Formats: sequence, C-alpha cells, structure tokens
Amino acid sequence: MRTLRVFSAGERNCYSVDVPGGGQILVRASFFYGNYDGRHSPPTFGLEFDGNRWAAVRTAEDEVVQHEAIYVARGGRTSVCVVRTKAGELPFVSAIEVRALGEKMYGRYDRNTSALVLAGRVAAGRYVVRLDRLQPKFVFFFF
Repeated sequence: MRTLRVFSAGERNCYSVDVPGGGQILVRASFFYGNYDGRHSPPTFGLEFDGNRWAAVRTAEDEVVQHEAIYVARGGRTSVCVVRTKAGELPFVSAIEVRALGEKMYGRYDRNTSALVLAGRVAAGRYVVRLDRLQPKFVFFFF
C-alpha cells in the first residue's frame, strides 16, 4: 500500500459506493500511515458506514490497519466515512473494498438491525509451509 488520501478539510468525509441490487456486502477499509507527513505521529479518527459508528481507527507508523464489516446495503448504495475526532489529526484512507456476498452467507444475524464487525483473526494451524509432490505435474501447498 503506497498511496493514501488525506482529508484536511471538514469533520466528516465520505465515499459513496453503488451496490447494484443492494443486498449483503463486505466492506473493508485499509489504512497505512507510513509517516507520509514526516511527523512520526500516526493519527486516530472515527470510521462510519451508512451513518453508523463503525470503529475508532488507531493507525500505526509502519503497519496496515484494517477494519471489516458485513451488512445489508439499503437503497443500492453505501457510504464509508472517516471522521476527525482530535484537533490536528487528519483522517486518511488507503483503500476501501466493497464486495457483494451471497444471500445465504452469514445468515445467522438480524440483517435488518445488525452488522457483523471483524474483531480479529486467528490462525489455528501451524506456520510452516509443507510442499508435497503427489504427481510429477502437480504441486500442492498445505498450510
């Protein structure tokens, strides 16, 4: 991630994204500070989707910070906003991804009033990659 967009004006800055057919979507917002301003001071700011508070973004100087939510887009469009919460700290965004999901995916939540927000990921397997050759022309990776 080598680019970002900084919002120096306004308290709330939003992107509006068309979601053809509406339905359930995954929204992932990514932030990489990378000391773009030479201040060594990663900002903190708010994140919203469709006018709802989503997360407090606490950026880091040298790592990507991501927030994900799954919810139903109403009216064929969704909005993602960054909100200034501290004077002198400018919100920014590196990437916003919006993906349509099948209607049967993640079916056990109230789609009319709720959203699924990623709290964390856990890798339960081992870290070592093992290479097995089953046939001369086929290579499979097992994690």
